[in-house]
Amino acid sequence: MNRGYRVAKHRKRLTRIKKKKKIAVRSVTMLLTSGPLQHSRKTIELQDAKRRAGALEAQIETMRRHLSEERESLRERRKAFEVRQDRLRRVRAQAVKDRRHWMALYDLTMPSTSNATLDSSIDANPAEATTDPFASLFTKVPDPYLAEAARLDRSLDKGQRMLAVELLFIFDLKLVRIRASSASFQAPGDGLVAHVGSLLWPTANEWHKFPADYVNACLGYALHLLDTLVRYYDVPLPFVFTIAGAETVIFPNWTRRRKEIVPLYMTDHNLDRFAIGLSMFNYNVLYLCSLQGLDIPLSMVSQSAMNLRAACLKSLPREASELRPYPPSTQFAHGFYEVVRHTLELYTRDPSIPSKATAYLRELRFCEDDMDQFEREDEEKWDIIDNEGRTVSFNELSE
Repeated sequence: MNRGYRVAKHRKRLTRIKKKKKIAVRSVTMLLTSGPLQHSRKTIELQDAKRRAGALEAQIETMRRHLSEERESLRERRKAFEVRQDRLRRVRAQAVKDRRHWMALYDLTMPSTSNATLDSSIDANPAEATTDPFASLFTKVPDPYLAEAARLDRSLDKGQRMLAVELLFIFDLKLVRIRASSASFQAPGDGLVAHVGSLLWPTANEWHKFPADYVNACLGYALHLLDTLVRYYDVPLPFVFTIAGAETVIFPNWTRRRKEIVPLYMTDHNLDRFAIGLSMFNYNVLYLCSLQGLDIPLSMVSQSAMNLRAACLKSLPREASELRPYPPSTQFAHGFYEVVRHTLELYTRDPSIPSKATAYLRELRFCEDDMDQFEREDEEKWDIIDNEGRTVSFNELSE
């Protein structure tokens, strides 16, 4: 009995062991079969995670690039805004300056009471306002036409005057006061010196202190100003000049002969000929000032920039544009040889220049033209008879 009990007990135990073995075998089988699948699944998940991480990194890099571009764009916009702000400040400052400028022009060009009275008389009865002896020939012209013509004439005169004054601002032509202790300049009289462009115009007896480049620069500003001014005024000059840098020349308006072309550009080797060209330029300025009703003394011949400023500020008579180039009207008191004599005084440090300039004048043979009448007495000497009948010899130019 005990033996049968033990056998049954062993059988049950063996059955349990077999079940456990089956379960263990099943578990091992499941583990062996499910391991590669889980590994491959984890690998796929890891690859997906890496792919998503790469996409996120690319998005982050794109966002960083966009952010840097936005920062650069913002920096450029700030810079453009600052530029526009500075430009607006300059425009406002220029507007204030222009307003003051135009107010000064308005005060300068505002018609006076006498002009207003004359205009009203012309508008009321043009035939009575004029003193022309031939005015009766035009009595059939309606009054509105004469009034319109008078208005246009005043408008043209005002426009020319405003353009001439505007040239002073363009070329920065003004008068400045020089201290008495200045070693480079000696201002005449009241201490005022002309300032043209960015240079001070050399005063009398000071030209020899400045190099040729400085004198040429000052003269270049003045030539451009004179050329523009005569175009505004429509006034022919006695001496025509051509601005071409080192090839700048000047010659009489009544001739076109090549031998009478004079240089107007100073070098170290043409000081005598340049003095004659400078005399022609000074004569042009004096001639223009005389048409403006200005009486420039001979002591101010070399102050051409100051004389041009006076010509710009003076109103031009309407009949002046109809004058012939040469000879000038009898109201022009200065002769060309007087201008030459005073121009040569700028170079008194070199005693040979007046004699060389005299020989150059004799070589140019100005006396054979319409400028003056002459009588030839011998081969060494020429006698010049000016407009007043006074005899002037070439020897007087070198004294």
